[in-house]
Amino acid sequence: MTTFVRYTTRQQSKNMKQRLLSLVVLACTIFVCSARPAVDEQESRLRMNISEAQARSDEKGFYEASDNYLHYLLTKKKWEQYYEAWLDRITYNINQNHYFRSYADIKQMSQDIKEHHEEKYQYLAYIALGRYYNNQGNFELSEQHYRSALELTDSLSKPHLCVNLHLALADVASNTNRQRALDYLNHMEDMPKTLRQQASIFAQRCLIYD
Repeated sequence: MTTFVRYTTRQQSKNMKQRLLSLVVLACTIFVCSARPAVDEQESRLRMNISEAQARSDEKGFYEASDNYLHYLLTKKKWEQYYEAWLDRITYNINQNHYFRSYADIKQMSQDIKEHHEEKYQYLAYIALGRYYNNQGNFELSEQHYRSALELTDSLSKPHLCVNLHLALADVASNTNRQRALDYLNHMEDMPKTLRQQASIFAQRCLIYD
């Protein structure tokens, strides 16, 4: 009986950590601003095609829909959405453990940013590298690239992105240095945060102190 109680307690603790980690991952999805310009019908349909392909685990369909969406944004010269969509594609590759394709896409994205003289979006390439190395367990390089992204981010015009980057940094640092992870969380104290971000900060603290 005692053994069962101990196992149940450990299992509940593990489940709680998994739920808390899910909150952190959810809030660490990087977005640039909370308000977007109105999206036209064609753009909405192209984005929906990507979501639908992901929902049915259709990898070929995902890449086709992603190619169409990227082509549309490039044609319209919607650079911010274009590079964010590219980051989403890279993140998908990382989550599918397509490491060679992920790294090739990151290099191509960085080159594309330079060719179009849109260096102000270079921080998105650094975010991609941070996610890439984090997924591979190379926490030092992941933290380094997230910090590079943060240095290129204007905290006044993109406050929520700054919070998410600090959350990502805290998540990575918690694997090697808990005090540094807490420092990243404490640094956000005076930053404006959404309710989801506040919940994620609390969840991250729980994970660090556990």
